Amino acid sequence: MNRRIATLAVAAALGFAAAGAQATTIGECQMLAADAMGTVQGNSDYFTSNNRINECLVKMVESSAKGKPATSISTLSGPMSKDECSMYNYLSSVDSKLEQAKLGDAKSVIDGMVAKIDTLYGTGKLIDPGYTDVRAAAAAVQTCVGQLLSQ
Repeated sequence: MNRRIATLAVAAALGFAAAGAQATTIGECQMLAADAMGTVQGNSDYFTSNNRINECLVKMVESSAKGKPATSISTLSGPMSKDECSMYNYLSSVDSKLEQAKLGDAKSVIDGMVAKIDTLYGTGKLIDPGYTDVRAAAAAVQTCVGQLLSQ
């Protein structure tokens, strides 16, 4: 995984440790999204589509010094299925929406990802135990973003 994803995971882990029983934070949800990326990567073998690519381009949006979003493209090396690549893009989009405090948009994206995971499972393009792991990781992000919206 790229450095941005690893940095998000570390920063969010520190945020979780400090947060305790406090309200859910954007950082916590970003950490869960980074963890979910790791879960997708760890379950790569369970994406069974024959439609494979040699690299996955993932758009990352970060805050700049002037407060405007800055966009970069990260390349994840394959081979991997296009479906696996789409999972990274969903999660990157959630992270980007959270970074910009667009919570409703983040919720729409993660809801779409969970639906996509269920569709992949239903069509045999994501099999167990990968389905169970990836869906649980995405559901954790979904719950976190939902909690942000309800605060």
